[in-house]
Amino acid sequence: MVVQGNDIDYAFRKGWIEEFRFNALIGTLKKFYVDQGKAERIKITIFPHYYNYFTLFFLWLFTLCLPFALANIMDNWILIPISISISFAFYILNKSGVLTETPLEGRASDTPLSTICRGIEIDLLEMLDTDEVPDPLPATKGRFAVLYQK
Repeated sequence: MVVQGNDIDYAFRKGWIEEFRFNALIGTLKKFYVDQGKAERIKITIFPHYYNYFTLFFLWLFTLCLPFALANIMDNWILIPISISISFAFYILNKSGVLTETPLEGRASDTPLSTICRGIEIDLLEMLDTDEVPDPLPATKGRFAVLYQK
């Protein structure tokens, strides 16, 4: 953003923009700095270790106790697959919760920041009537048939 600030200052010194627009652009640039700081703080904020520890602990406790709870109401031959299926479902829910804690890591299930940025870039260039507008990022099929943008 230093480059943008220097470019705005250069345009003001050359007389390409008047003082009112200069102040407005510098104010917008300051807001970008603040928003970038907020985004960086969100990205580096981590959940407390005990949150993940106790969630995983209770998940394992549930997984171990489930067959005993179902033993009285089910036949033995169906008990094992049902217990495994239910435990697997809860494990996947826990895993997706852990992955959701960090949505800006570039995984297929994360927020597609590069796609969002490219869309903003295209919109801004179209507003400026520029001939060199890049194409949107192509969708790529990743693991588990999840579509994501590179």
